[in-house]
Amino acid sequence: MENGVNLTLRILQRYDMLRKAQGKIDEQSLLRDIDEAITIADSTLSSMPDDHPIRPHLNNLLGHCHYARYLGTRVEERDLTVTLGHLWTALNSNRYTSLFRRIQAGRQIVRICCDASLWSAAYEAAVATVALIPKLSPRAIQISDKQRILSADDIVGFGADAVALAIEAGKGGYAALSLVESARGSLAASISNLRVDILALDAAHPDLAQQFVEAREELQQASSPSASLANENFDKLLQKIRDVEGFGGFCQPLSEEDIREAANSGPIVVLSASEYGSTRAILVKSQSIDVMQFPLLTPHELEHEEHEMQTPEFLHWLWLELIKPILEALGYTARPQGVQPRIWWIPIGVFSGIPLHAAGDHSPGSTENVMDWVVSSYSLSIKAILNARRAPVGPHTLVAGKGKALLVGMTQTPKQSLLSAVAEEMVTADRLLRDIGLDCTLLQNTHAQKQTVLEHLRTSQVFHFAGHGVERKRNPLKSALILEDWENDPMTVGDVMDLDLHRESPFLAYLSACETGQITTTKFRDESIHLISAYQLAGFRHVIGTLWKVNDTASLTMATATYRNLQSGGITDESVARSRHQAATQLRHMGRNRASNRALADGRDIVPDEDVVLEGEENWIPFVHFGI
Repeated sequence: MENGVNLTLRILQRYDMLRKAQGKIDEQSLLRDIDEAITIADSTLSSMPDDHPIRPHLNNLLGHCHYARYLGTRVEERDLTVTLGHLWTALNSNRYTSLFRRIQAGRQIVRICCDASLWSAAYEAAVATVALIPKLSPRAIQISDKQRILSADDIVGFGADAVALAIEAGKGGYAALSLVESARGSLAASISNLRVDILALDAAHPDLAQQFVEAREELQQASSPSASLANENFDKLLQKIRDVEGFGGFCQPLSEEDIREAANSGPIVVLSASEYGSTRAILVKSQSIDVMQFPLLTPHELEHEEHEMQTPEFLHWLWLELIKPILEALGYTARPQGVQPRIWWIPIGVFSGIPLHAAGDHSPGSTENVMDWVVSSYSLSIKAILNARRAPVGPHTLVAGKGKALLVGMTQTPKQSLLSAVAEEMVTADRLLRDIGLDCTLLQNTHAQKQTVLEHLRTSQVFHFAGHGVERKRNPLKSALILEDWENDPMTVGDVMDLDLHRESPFLAYLSACETGQITTTKFRDESIHLISAYQLAGFRHVIGTLWKVNDTASLTMATATYRNLQSGGITDESVARSRHQAATQLRHMGRNRASNRALADGRDIVPDEDVVLEGEENWIPFVHFGI
């Protein structure tokens, strides 16, 4: 029996390889290969007992084979029906030891149904598929393996597609949000050693928390004969936890009331663009959840290079085509006379990295832009907003200006360009934070070693880094802030996530470096893994970082203005976003009035780039606030 399965798999793999190969393809030969695979698989399946542990894997392979034949002929409609039948069997089978393959089967069902405009079926498949994601990636799996699993083509992009299919199926904004909150961010949640919901369970019922962790590990490692029992035990434990008072929503999608609660301090806008129906915005308010559709705005139109997204033309186009209609739908129609309202942006997929907060016309005298209408913050998810607001005040939360601050400055970094403004930034930040009442520790140049910095982070309420940053495009978990020992032992995204500071609830991480929020590689965008998210997931309530390359002098100006504004505005959750906003406004004003509107300076990215030439009045654009 296993020989039949292996032969079917090899034929299918050869088919996929030849389809992707360059040059002329003999379609008839490929179809004959698929017919042979289907014959072998059907014969093997018919000889298997119904409870054979390898049967669901063969169902999965048969589903892919029939779909390959359907794509090759476009006439055998029966192949499409048979495809979906086999894939549903694989998705629903608790005997299937590979959770990833079950999710792969579900993702394929969603794709097929969306292509055929079978929206209700696509939605049902998506719900069943994302219900499996929390079972993936227990702590025993190394971070690199988690990324490999959840960045596979059958899972990435699910967030953007989930929004589209839920709305096309007529399920509405809440269903779309519920689905997308479960479908994306899975990697981020799993890498956090103790997620917020497990932390809460551990505090109240440590025995159940330990059982949950062990059950996930057992589920991942279960062999074929024990897979069904491991799944059954996991589901029973999950229900047992949910039956405990106060834990009915454990590892569950957010309720509609929870989602609307997250918008109590200001509306939340979730932006998504999918090949299935283009762009959609879900507007979350404390009273309602509404959907706006932009059918003429395609993902392709939103794809731009970093330098293009800084141009006045792009920012004005983004304002007119998307952002201004959204703000008007929320009731914002002009620059307010008093305090500017706040808004949270949650960008999905292609929207990750687009400067939504900077959309508009920023020419002198104009107020037709986001900056003049609202104060913008970003978040990884609605759940991240709720978790931070509900988190108890920990021993290291910044209260009344008391606590510790860690300042790391890298004026000189081995094999990197000199950053002359960093020294002044350290002196200024140290003085302003001490004035606020913090006990500051400075680590500069040769004294800034990875292990020393990580150790200080465990007891610091504020962390300020000024120096070079780098995005690792192929593996964002390796993106890093560049310290003295970066060549041998870099302080990466993965290292920071492993800190797990949720119990301490530190207040602010200010990452004054290049590319701390950048995600270049398309397949990683849904998971939003970058340096900013690393510090959020580690437990910081607020993170200020950058979307792309930043100017050395502008970074100094931005940090100085932010801390001065924070000093005058008081140390509160509300004041962080407003302090960054005021600093950006000041930097924009300086750019407008600069005699020369171009400024050339060293960028704070790891590789010196002669093309890092930023428009003077655009230097404020990369700086963003993530948090509550």
